[in-house]
Amino acid sequence: MPAVKRLWQNSFLKDDGGYTSYFFEHFYADSLVLVDEENGTIRGCACSRKHQLYVRPYKLDCSVIFGVAVDKKYRHRGIMHALMDRMLEETAKRGSISLIQSYEEGMYSSFGFEDLYLCKEYRLKTKYLPDRDLAGVEEKIYPRMYLRLYQRFISHYNGSLCRNEKDIISYMDEVRSSSGRLLAYREYGRLKGLISYFPRGKKAIIEECLYLDLDALTKLLAALKGNYSEVVFSLSAQDNPERFLTDWKPEIRKDTSIMIHDPQKLSRIMGYEVKKAKDLFRNNPKPLYFRENK
Repeated sequence: MPAVKRLWQNSFLKDDGGYTSYFFEHFYADSLVLVDEENGTIRGCACSRKHQLYVRPYKLDCSVIFGVAVDKKYRHRGIMHALMDRMLEETAKRGSISLIQSYEEGMYSSFGFEDLYLCKEYRLKTKYLPDRDLAGVEEKIYPRMYLRLYQRFISHYNGSLCRNEKDIISYMDEVRSSSGRLLAYREYGRLKGLISYFPRGKKAIIEECLYLDLDALTKLLAALKGNYSEVVFSLSAQDNPERFLTDWKPEIRKDTSIMIHDPQKLSRIMGYEVKKAKDLFRNNPKPLYFRENK
Protein backbone atom coordinates (compact mmCIF):
# COMPACT_ATOMS: atom_id res chain seq x y z
CA MET A 1 0.00 0.00 0.00
CA PRO A 2 2.70 2.63 0.79
CA ALA A 3 4.28 2.06 -2.65
CA VAL A 4 0.93 2.51 -4.44
CA LYS A 5 0.22 5.61 -2.36
CA ARG A 6 3.57 7.13 -3.37
CA LEU A 7 2.81 6.41 -7.02
CA TRP A 8 -0.56 8.18 -6.66
CA GLN A 9 1.05 11.17 -4.97
CA ASN A 10 3.58 11.52 -7.78
CA SER A 11 1.05 10.98 -10.57
CA PHE A 12 -1.95 12.99 -9.32
CA LEU A 13 -0.22 15.76 -7.43
CA LYS A 14 -2.01 18.59 -9.26
CA ASP A 15 -5.54 17.49 -8.36
CA ASP A 16 -4.92 15.62 -5.13
CA GLY A 17 -6.26 18.16 -2.63
CA GLY A 18 -5.88 15.69 0.25
CA TYR A 19 -8.03 13.00 -1.38
CA THR A 20 -5.15 10.50 -1.68
CA SER A 21 -4.67 10.28 2.08
CA TYR A 22 -8.42 9.88 2.59
CA PHE A 23 -8.69 7.16 -0.05
CA PHE A 24 -5.91 5.04 1.39
CA GLU A 25 -7.33 5.35 4.89
CA HIS A 26 -10.97 4.62 4.04
CA PHE A 27 -11.38 3.02 0.59
CA TYR A 28 -8.19 1.17 -0.29
CA ALA A 29 -9.08 -2.01 1.58
CA ASP A 30 -12.44 -2.32 -0.24
CA SER A 31 -11.04 -1.55 -3.71
CA LEU A 32 -9.69 -3.87 -6.36
CA VAL A 33 -6.07 -2.80 -6.82
CA LEU A 34 -3.82 -4.24 -9.53
CA VAL A 35 -0.10 -3.49 -9.63
CA ASP A 36 2.72 -4.03 -12.09
CA GLU A 37 5.75 -5.05 -10.04
CA GLU A 38 9.33 -5.75 -11.11
CA ASN A 39 12.05 -6.71 -8.62
CA GLY A 40 10.11 -5.25 -5.72
CA THR A 41 9.36 -1.97 -7.51
CA ILE A 42 5.77 -0.91 -8.23
CA ARG A 43 5.88 0.42 -11.80
CA GLY A 44 2.15 0.98 -12.29
CA CYS A 45 -1.28 0.46 -10.75
CA ALA A 46 -4.99 0.53 -11.54
CA CYS A 47 -7.94 0.52 -9.13
CA SER A 48 -11.69 -0.01 -9.26
CA ARG A 49 -14.69 -0.05 -6.94
CA LYS A 50 -18.08 -1.72 -7.26
CA HIS A 51 -21.19 0.42 -7.67
CA GLN A 52 -24.72 0.20 -8.97
CA LEU A 53 -25.77 2.25 -11.97
CA TYR A 54 -29.37 3.42 -12.16
CA VAL A 55 -30.50 2.95 -15.76
CA ARG A 56 -34.23 3.39 -15.50
CA PRO A 57 -35.99 1.36 -14.34
CA TYR A 58 -33.13 -0.96 -13.29
CA LYS A 59 -30.15 -0.89 -10.96
CA LEU A 60 -27.24 -2.53 -12.77
CA ASP A 61 -23.97 -3.76 -11.21
CA CYS A 62 -21.00 -1.82 -12.53
CA SER A 63 -17.41 -0.90 -11.71
CA VAL A 64 -15.74 2.51 -11.69
CA ILE A 65 -12.08 2.33 -12.74
CA PHE A 66 -9.73 5.02 -11.44
CA GLY A 67 -6.19 5.60 -10.23
CA VAL A 68 -4.58 4.26 -13.43
CA ALA A 69 -0.96 5.38 -13.16
CA VAL A 70 2.49 4.39 -14.38
CA ASP A 71 5.73 5.68 -12.89
CA LYS A 72 7.20 8.13 -15.42
CA LYS A 73 10.47 6.14 -15.45
CA TYR A 74 8.61 3.14 -16.90
CA ARG A 75 6.19 4.74 -19.35
CA HIS A 76 5.87 3.75 -23.03
CA ARG A 77 6.49 0.09 -22.23
CA GLY A 78 2.91 -1.15 -22.48
CA ILE A 79 2.41 -1.29 -18.71
CA MET A 80 -0.78 0.79 -18.70
CA HIS A 81 -2.24 -1.30 -21.50
CA ALA A 82 -1.50 -4.54 -19.64
CA LEU A 83 -3.03 -3.18 -16.42
CA MET A 84 -6.19 -2.09 -18.23
CA ASP A 85 -6.54 -5.43 -20.02
CA ARG A 86 -6.32 -7.27 -16.72
CA MET A 87 -8.59 -4.79 -14.93
CA LEU A 88 -11.31 -5.22 -17.56
CA GLU A 89 -11.09 -8.99 -17.16
CA GLU A 90 -11.79 -8.49 -13.45
CA THR A 91 -14.53 -5.87 -13.75
CA ALA A 92 -16.34 -8.03 -16.33
CA LYS A 93 -16.77 -10.61 -13.56
CA ARG A 94 -18.39 -8.00 -11.29
CA GLY A 95 -21.00 -6.64 -13.70
CA SER A 96 -21.88 -5.80 -17.26
CA ILE A 97 -20.67 -2.18 -17.23
CA SER A 98 -17.42 -0.32 -16.48
CA LEU A 99 -17.01 3.45 -16.19
CA ILE A 100 -13.83 5.51 -16.36
CA GLN A 101 -12.83 9.17 -16.48
CA SER A 102 -9.82 10.45 -18.38
CA TYR A 103 -7.83 13.62 -18.86
CA GLU A 104 -7.87 13.21 -22.64
CA GLU A 105 -10.77 12.60 -25.01
CA GLY A 106 -10.76 9.08 -26.43
CA MET A 107 -7.94 7.97 -24.13
CA TYR A 108 -9.56 4.58 -23.46
CA SER A 109 -11.44 4.08 -26.72
CA SER A 110 -8.97 1.40 -27.84
CA PHE A 111 -10.18 -0.74 -24.92
CA GLY A 112 -13.81 -0.49 -26.02
CA PHE A 113 -14.93 2.53 -23.98
CA GLU A 114 -17.38 5.00 -25.52
CA ASP A 115 -17.21 8.69 -24.62
CA LEU A 116 -20.87 9.35 -23.85
CA TYR A 117 -21.19 11.79 -20.97
CA LEU A 118 -20.63 15.42 -21.99
CA CYS A 119 -20.11 18.24 -19.48
CA LYS A 120 -20.36 22.01 -19.60
CA GLU A 121 -17.50 23.50 -17.59
CA TYR A 122 -17.99 27.07 -16.40
CA ARG A 123 -15.31 29.46 -15.15
CA LEU A 124 -17.16 32.40 -13.65
CA LYS A 125 -15.75 35.69 -12.36
CA THR A 126 -17.83 36.18 -9.24
CA LYS A 127 -17.85 40.00 -9.50
CA TYR A 128 -20.18 39.64 -12.47
CA LEU A 129 -22.64 37.44 -10.62
CA PRO A 130 -25.72 39.34 -9.42
CA ASP A 131 -26.21 39.72 -5.68
CA ARG A 132 -28.89 37.51 -4.15
CA ASP A 133 -30.69 37.39 -0.83
CA LEU A 134 -28.76 34.63 0.98
CA ALA A 135 -31.45 33.77 3.51
CA GLY A 136 -31.59 29.99 3.76
CA VAL A 137 -27.98 29.45 2.67
CA GLU A 138 -26.16 27.52 5.40
CA GLU A 139 -23.39 25.04 6.14
CA LYS A 140 -25.40 22.79 8.46
CA ILE A 141 -26.42 19.75 6.41
CA TYR A 142 -28.06 16.50 7.52
CA PRO A 143 -27.10 13.37 5.54
CA ARG A 144 -30.70 12.20 5.17
CA MET A 145 -31.74 15.55 3.69
CA TYR A 146 -28.69 15.45 1.38
CA LEU A 147 -29.74 11.99 0.19
CA ARG A 148 -33.33 13.10 -0.47
CA LEU A 149 -32.04 16.06 -2.47
CA TYR A 150 -29.77 13.78 -4.51
CA GLN A 151 -32.65 11.40 -5.21
CA ARG A 152 -34.90 14.25 -6.34
CA PHE A 153 -32.12 15.76 -8.44
CA ILE A 154 -31.27 12.57 -10.33
CA SER A 155 -34.94 11.89 -11.06
CA HIS A 156 -34.44 14.32 -13.94
CA TYR A 157 -31.59 12.20 -15.30
CA ASN A 158 -30.76 8.70 -16.45
CA GLY A 159 -27.56 6.73 -15.89
CA SER A 160 -26.77 7.96 -12.34
CA LEU A 161 -24.80 6.10 -9.69
CA CYS A 162 -26.91 4.80 -6.82
CA ARG A 163 -26.14 6.22 -3.37
CA ASN A 164 -27.49 5.44 0.09
CA GLU A 165 -27.20 7.33 3.37
CA LYS A 166 -23.92 5.59 4.21
CA ASP A 167 -22.48 6.78 0.88
CA ILE A 168 -23.58 10.34 1.63
CA ILE A 169 -22.03 10.31 5.11
CA SER A 170 -18.80 8.94 3.64
CA TYR A 171 -18.74 11.63 0.93
CA MET A 172 -19.38 14.44 3.42
CA ASP A 173 -16.52 13.15 5.56
CA GLU A 174 -14.31 12.87 2.48
CA VAL A 175 -14.96 16.48 1.46
CA ARG A 176 -14.22 17.87 4.89
CA SER A 177 -11.13 15.67 5.32
CA SER A 178 -9.81 16.96 1.99
CA SER A 179 -10.09 20.63 3.06
CA GLY A 180 -13.36 21.00 1.18
CA ARG A 181 -16.61 22.62 2.26
CA LEU A 182 -20.33 21.98 1.90
CA LEU A 183 -22.93 24.67 1.38
CA ALA A 184 -26.70 24.20 1.12
CA TYR A 185 -29.79 26.25 0.39
CA ARG A 186 -32.94 25.44 2.36
CA GLU A 187 -36.43 26.81 1.69
CA TYR A 188 -39.33 26.22 4.09
CA GLY A 189 -37.30 23.49 5.81
CA ARG A 190 -36.59 21.57 2.60
CA LEU A 191 -33.18 21.32 0.96
CA LYS A 192 -33.34 22.76 -2.57
CA GLY A 193 -29.67 22.98 -3.49
CA LEU A 194 -26.21 21.90 -2.35
CA ILE A 195 -22.61 22.26 -3.48
CA SER A 196 -19.36 20.69 -2.33
CA TYR A 197 -16.35 22.84 -3.16
CA PHE A 198 -12.62 23.13 -2.58
CA PRO A 199 -10.88 26.48 -1.99
CA ARG A 200 -7.78 27.06 -4.13
CA GLY A 201 -6.61 30.50 -3.11
CA LYS A 202 -9.20 32.94 -4.48
CA LYS A 203 -10.75 30.23 -6.66
CA ALA A 204 -13.51 27.83 -5.60
CA ILE A 205 -13.63 24.46 -7.40
CA ILE A 206 -17.13 22.98 -7.14
CA GLU A 207 -17.13 19.18 -7.27
CA GLU A 208 -20.80 18.34 -6.76
CA CYS A 209 -23.62 20.69 -7.67
CA LEU A 210 -27.21 19.64 -6.93
CA TYR A 211 -30.16 21.98 -7.41
CA LEU A 212 -33.91 21.68 -7.90
CA ASP A 213 -34.33 25.02 -9.69
CA LEU A 214 -32.29 27.92 -11.01
CA ASP A 215 -33.09 30.01 -7.93
CA ALA A 216 -31.24 27.51 -5.70
CA LEU A 217 -28.24 27.37 -8.05
CA THR A 218 -27.89 31.16 -8.29
CA LYS A 219 -28.10 31.65 -4.53
CA LEU A 220 -25.35 29.08 -3.91
CA LEU A 221 -23.10 30.73 -6.51
CA ALA A 222 -23.80 34.19 -5.06
CA ALA A 223 -22.86 32.92 -1.60
CA LEU A 224 -19.28 32.40 -2.83
CA LYS A 225 -18.83 36.01 -4.01
CA GLY A 226 -17.49 37.35 -0.75
CA ASN A 227 -14.51 34.99 -0.52
CA TYR A 228 -13.64 33.99 -4.09
CA SER A 229 -12.94 35.83 -7.32
CA GLU A 230 -13.59 32.83 -9.56
CA VAL A 231 -15.81 29.76 -9.42
CA VAL A 232 -15.27 26.65 -11.54
CA PHE A 233 -17.98 24.02 -11.87
CA SER A 234 -19.44 21.51 -14.32
CA LEU A 235 -22.98 20.55 -15.27
CA SER A 236 -24.41 18.00 -17.64
CA ALA A 237 -24.15 19.32 -21.20
CA GLN A 238 -27.91 18.93 -21.47
CA ASP A 239 -28.58 21.28 -18.56
CA ASN A 240 -29.49 24.82 -19.57
CA PRO A 241 -28.57 27.52 -17.01
CA GLU A 242 -27.61 29.98 -19.79
CA ARG A 243 -30.72 32.09 -19.13
CA PHE A 244 -28.92 33.07 -15.90
CA LEU A 245 -25.26 32.67 -16.95
CA THR A 246 -25.81 34.80 -20.03
CA ASP A 247 -22.30 36.26 -20.23
CA TRP A 248 -20.34 33.02 -19.98
CA LYS A 249 -19.72 30.44 -22.66
CA PRO A 250 -18.96 27.02 -21.17
CA GLU A 251 -16.38 24.63 -22.49
CA ILE A 252 -17.95 21.36 -23.65
CA ARG A 253 -15.85 18.31 -22.77
CA LYS A 254 -16.21 14.57 -22.61
CA ASP A 255 -16.09 13.45 -19.01
CA THR A 256 -17.05 9.82 -18.40
CA SER A 257 -16.59 6.86 -20.73
CA ILE A 258 -18.66 3.67 -20.61
CA MET A 259 -17.92 0.09 -21.63
CA ILE A 260 -20.40 -2.76 -22.03
CA HIS A 261 -19.00 -6.19 -21.07
CA ASP A 262 -21.99 -8.42 -21.67
CA PRO A 263 -24.37 -7.06 -24.35
CA GLN A 264 -26.50 -10.19 -24.39
CA LYS A 265 -27.14 -10.09 -20.66
CA LEU A 266 -28.00 -6.39 -20.76
CA SER A 267 -30.31 -6.98 -23.71
CA ARG A 268 -32.23 -9.54 -21.69
CA ILE A 269 -32.48 -7.20 -18.69
CA MET A 270 -33.48 -4.09 -20.63
CA GLY A 271 -35.85 -5.86 -23.00
CA TYR A 272 -34.27 -4.49 -26.17
CA GLU A 273 -31.02 -5.05 -28.06
CA VAL A 274 -27.94 -3.50 -26.47
CA LYS A 275 -24.81 -3.73 -28.60
CA LYS A 276 -22.98 -0.59 -27.44
CA ALA A 277 -23.14 1.70 -24.46
CA LYS A 278 -25.22 4.30 -26.29
CA ASP A 279 -27.90 1.65 -26.89
CA LEU A 280 -28.32 1.28 -23.13
CA PHE A 281 -29.83 4.75 -22.85
CA ARG A 282 -31.61 5.09 -26.18
CA ASN A 283 -35.11 4.26 -24.88
CA ASN A 284 -34.98 6.96 -22.20
CA PRO A 285 -34.66 10.57 -23.37
CA LYS A 286 -33.44 11.86 -20.01
CA PRO A 287 -29.81 13.09 -19.94
CA LEU A 288 -27.00 11.27 -18.17
CA TYR A 289 -25.55 12.41 -14.85
CA PHE A 290 -22.23 10.91 -13.75
CA ARG A 291 -20.77 13.77 -11.75
CA GLU A 292 -20.35 11.84 -8.49
CA ASN A 293 -18.24 8.87 -9.42
CA LYS A 294 -15.85 7.99 -6.59
